[in-house]
This record gives sequence, C-alpha cells and structure tokens, in this order.
Amino acid sequence: MPNLARGRNGTSRFLLPLLFCSSIAPSNSGANKTPPIVAVFDIEVSHSSQVGIARKLTQILRVELAATKKLIIVDKGEQEAQLRILLRAQKEASYSACVDDSCQIPLGKELAANQILRTQLTKFGKKKLITSELVDVATGGSAGGASIETDGTPDDLLRGIKLIAHRLTGTGPLEGGSGETVILGVASAARVSVTGGKTGRADGIVQFETIPPGARVSVEGRRLAGITPFEDFVPLGEKLVRVDASPSRLMRFESYEEKMELRAGMKVVVRLKEITGEVVVVVRDTKGALLRNVPVFLDGKAVAKSPVRLKGISLGPHTIQAEDETGKKARRSFHVKFPTPRRITLVIGGAESIKVLCDRSDVRCENKAIFATLQEDGPKNCKDSTMFGFSDWKSASMGKLKNYCYEVLRGKKRALDHRKQYKKCMRATKLCFRVLGETEKPVRRKVFR
Repeated sequence: MPNLARGRNGTSRFLLPLLFCSSIAPSNSGANKTPPIVAVFDIEVSHSSQVGIARKLTQILRVELAATKKLIIVDKGEQEAQLRILLRAQKEASYSACVDDSCQIPLGKELAANQILRTQLTKFGKKKLITSELVDVATGGSAGGASIETDGTPDDLLRGIKLIAHRLTGTGPLEGGSGETVILGVASAARVSVTGGKTGRADGIVQFETIPPGARVSVEGRRLAGITPFEDFVPLGEKLVRVDASPSRLMRFESYEEKMELRAGMKVVVRLKEITGEVVVVVRDTKGALLRNVPVFLDGKAVAKSPVRLKGISLGPHTIQAEDETGKKARRSFHVKFPTPRRITLVIGGAESIKVLCDRSDVRCENKAIFATLQEDGPKNCKDSTMFGFSDWKSASMGKLKNYCYEVLRGKKRALDHRKQYKKCMRATKLCFRVLGETEKPVRRKVFR
C-alpha cells in the first residue's frame, strides 16, 4: 500500500509505483536508433477509494506502452532501487513523496531520461479525465501529452488508458468515425509549486516564476513591477495572487488566481494552462451525403476519423484534411483565435464533374468559383441545396448578383430592353455560388467576372 503524500493545498494524494520507458515520440531517423528514455511516473489519484483501480490501470499502461514496441520498459525492481537511492540522499522516508518537479526532474536526470511522463485521474462532474503530460527534463517545459475523457466506469477507464498509450506513441487505430470527441494535447489545469520561506514578518521578498516565462503578477489586486521571472517585496500572509498572461507574449495561456500563504524568501512557480480551441469536422461527398470513418489529418498528422469533434487545438493557423480510401482528398486552412467551437465541412469530389457542371447554360464559372441560379422546381435555399451533385452552396451578395445579371444580358442591342431585362433579372434571380476546394481543379476559362 503506497504511503499518503500531502499536496500543496493540503489534500491527500495517493501515488502508485513508478515505471520508466523510452521516448513517447516514435523515431523517424532509422530502425537501429535507440529511442530517447522517458520516465513515466505514477498515476495520481485524489482519493484512497481510487487506489485499487489506479494500480490496475498503471499496470495496464505499462503493458500497452510495451506492446507498441516504441518504448523500452526499465525493470521495475531496478527503477525502484534507483529511486530509493535518490530519496535516501534527499532524506525522504518514502518514495511516495516524489510528487513534484523538485523530485521528479532530478530523478529523471539520474536515470538519464530526456523526458518525464505524468498521468492523472481527475474527476470533473460525472466525467473522469485521464491526462498524461510530457515534461522536458532539460528545460522543465511541456513537451506534449494526451487526454482522454471517460464516463468513469471500469470498462471506459480501461478503454481510456489504452487510448492514452496509443496516442502517446502514435500507434493504434484512429478514433472518431461515429461522432465521438477526441481531445488533443493536455487538458490539465495550471499547476503551482511553492517552496521555502519564513513567517512572522509584515513583508518580505518573494520569487515568482512561470512556465512559460513572461507573465505579470498581482498581489491583492496590486500589480508588481516586471514580468516573470522576477522577485519583489510583497505583503506576507494569506494573500490573493493572480498571474496574468502578457498581451504581447503569452496570449495563448489562461490567467491563474489563488489564495496562498506568502512567506519571506519563498519561491512561487506557476505552470500556466494553454488556451485551446475545438472544431467539429464533417466530411461529405459532392451530393451532400455524410461520409463516416474517413481519416482526418490535422497539420499533416492523422488524428481521428470523421465525423469527429477535436478539442485541445492550439491557437494559431492550422490545416485540416480528409482522404478517403480511393485517395480523393479535401483540405481547408483555418485559424484558431478563440476557444469557441467552430464547424468545418470538407467535401470530397472530382474535377471531371466540375467541368461538366460549368458546361451548363444556367451555370457561370470563373477560376475559383461556380455560380448557379435557383430553379423553380429545385431547392429554395442555397444552404440546403445539393445542386448539380455538389454541396456547400452559399447565397451570393448583391454585388455578385449585379455582375451576374450584367453578364447574362451583355450584348443586347436595345438599351431599353436591356434595362428592363436587367431589372427583371435583379428581382427574379436567386444566385448561389460555391468556392472550389483546395484539392479541386480550377476552371481555366473565365466566362463570368
């Protein structure tokens, strides 16, 4: 039975035996190259009732990581012996006390590891989230991770721990395909480490650091000078400390706020949580029919199968691509600016059907777009239509409609007839247009401007 360790907020945490393995990222530089070593730490749980299931999940995680053949699992007895030597030097009574950076990173260095892997089992309402985070031993910064949302049942926890192993190693089947949510990256909250310091004084100097650096710090609403890392004189005692992302440097990270006991000479380290967005990816054919189990690629990496909701996407520019079993592709670029969800529909179609479409009399084409008029016996709304076998039609603006009517009536000899026909065209025409996808062949000839 593992010993009881105290977290920074006074709550109890139970830890399971350590296990060590090779690199999480598969090597692409040759089969003979030995993967970097990664120290995989205990699954952390918040209550004693979870110790039993967490111990079983830890053993399953070891087996699943080894089964991928991307990792080298260090002998358990040898690993615990090395840990006892380190903790004996630090005068710790039990290996379960190794719960933060001050112990885990030095231990990783002793084992010649390049990275350490932490795994937590956290409860959020009725859901349980399994999160694994990679930390670079040399820099202390985040090197990646994975998260799985489960319903908390033993069967679903088993599914989640297996998916964690496959996500970290980039192996196994893609998720999604039936409308599931796939969480990319790490969804854990900000972490705070508080060390050292003395009490019994009115004010004193305190060191502040953040991962990543460059944040602003306020104590009881008063902003301190400088950006992290820095040290300053602050009022001591139980104070409200707030860490804000700098507008010019850390806009991708959330602010953090907590009441804590400030002591003279102490050091406060805050690991900020990254702001991420989410997208719903749906793949359809040219007739608008929903396509299932089509592999979806985010920035060139296969992440899931459509339809799927992808959470944990970092802010900034990205590309999303789908490719069916015949090799047909659909690709779209997008930019994540806010955490609000967005929807992306990818349409997989052929260039030959576009060429036939542009030969119709009621269709006008240009290099990157197709224009068509709604017919009386056809759909009444551009968004609901799958005209001529293609989906993703949109209503044209007034400017596009004016250009359309002008081109249709251009060449009329009598100006009066031209004006009447032009007005009639403006009143009667419902114009739809569709922009060609990035993988669809542009129409060479311009018949509409």
